Amino acid sequence: MTEVNQDDVAKQLEELREQRAALRETIAARSQPTPEEELERERQAYAAEQALDDAQRKHGAKQVRLVQAGDLAVVVRRPHWVAFRKFQDQQEFTYEGTEELVLGCLLYPDRRTFSKHLEAQSGVLAKVASACVELAGFRVDEVKKK
Repeated sequence: MTEVNQDDVAKQLEELREQRAALRETIAARSQPTPEEELERERQAYAAEQALDDAQRKHGAKQVRLVQAGDLAVVVRRPHWVAFRKFQDQQEFTYEGTEELVLGCLLYPDRRTFSKHLEAQSGVLAKVASACVELAGFRVDEVKKK
């Protein structure tokens, strides 16, 4: 059996730990936004808040909502009762039907920008749709209490 030099093992262990620490720092640094990205994020947040302010003035504060949908802020209004009824009357809930409801409520951003965002993060549609449904008067927590 070969004898292991404890000093060599300790040295290798220390080197490996240092390499791992440096790699963790590199990985963490990549997830931090650059100043340019941070500036763009602030511009988008400001534009979304302006859109919310405009929507509240036009439709009323209780008729609209700002939803953070992944990397994008979205402003939606209460769905028209006919559109909501059509959504509810679906035999089964589909992505297309949900998208139709949301696009009918979308105030900000424009449809093209929102659709591009859905291509990248399609799961945010459910979050925005939930806000539209709540604006229509449906509250999940109230249903669960009954």
